[in-house]
Amino acid sequence: MDWKDHLAKLTPLKEGLKGEVSTEVNVTPSSFEEVEEIIRLANALNLKIYPFVGNSRHFGPSISANVGVDFSSLNKIVELSEEDLYVTAQPGVSMIELFSYVKKRGFLLPSFYDGSLGGMLGTNLPGPFSTFFGYPRDSILMGIIVTGDGKRIKAGGKTLKFSSGYKIHKLLTGSLGWYGTFLEATFKIYPYPDEMVEVSVSPNDAQQLLRSELRPIGIISFKDRAKVIFEGSSSYVRELEKRFTSISEWRPESFRYPNKKFITSISVTRGEELRYLYDYSFEGEAFLGTGYVRFFSDDKMQINGISEKGDTPIKVSKSSLLVKNALDPKWVMHTVEVNPTTYE
Repeated sequence: MDWKDHLAKLTPLKEGLKGEVSTEVNVTPSSFEEVEEIIRLANALNLKIYPFVGNSRHFGPSISANVGVDFSSLNKIVELSEEDLYVTAQPGVSMIELFSYVKKRGFLLPSFYDGSLGGMLGTNLPGPFSTFFGYPRDSILMGIIVTGDGKRIKAGGKTLKFSSGYKIHKLLTGSLGWYGTFLEATFKIYPYPDEMVEVSVSPNDAQQLLRSELRPIGIISFKDRAKVIFEGSSSYVRELEKRFTSISEWRPESFRYPNKKFITSISVTRGEELRYLYDYSFEGEAFLGTGYVRFFSDDKMQINGISEKGDTPIKVSKSSLLVKNALDPKWVMHTVEVNPTTYE
């Protein structure tokens, strides 16, 4: 009996992925227990696992794994608390669906991504509101996680009042699934403003607005233009309309990840993103106030940064390696290609 026969006893097998990510077989677990059993089996049989939802975005070079674990069936919005201001959902939920669900109930989810919740948790990329609200890691309150060695862990709490325990849910946010995978995540939410609008200005004007009393919640600057997002009362927005000529309602579907063959991001001093944006000739965008700038092209780029899309192995730190060996000692979670020479 080979490993596929053992796996088939736990869950139906499906055809594997082809392309940037290739897997021999895929499985689609429908419960937390099923995920745990799959990862434990992988540890017992020395298999490599690639967790995904839709497989629309892979970081780093092409990669191969034995088993693709598709979380698209774990797609429930579990709970929204109007009293304690949080929302809980599973990784297969699309972020546009979750954002709209929270908005219809009168609240704002400050983390946003043009993919699944699982994808956002894995990448921890900044979104349209990150100038004010920070990264997804800043908004996550709690997570239910399965580590690479098959242990289920509940980390954090549904309110900000908890004070004990290691914040492993924040550690996993942005780890690209290299240590383990989320089964459920809880995020802080806020009352939705009367209006949310987008203003188009020049990059230099956007830089000035970053330090102004107007306090935009998001600024995304390209080399020739910038989008500035404001939220507030209707009277406040009417005042903005008097000041800016190009102003419109902000729409979630307007936020998209670049569709290019090569994407590299760099971390810079917060507030200096625009300066670094102009350091390279490539097309790019800067999330002002976040310390994040990314460049994209259909041709290879010589940039010393994080290869979000391309053929350069992901750089990992010595501390990341220690966490990997603690949470996934057999290196079952095979989500990114790393090279020992890139350890920092």
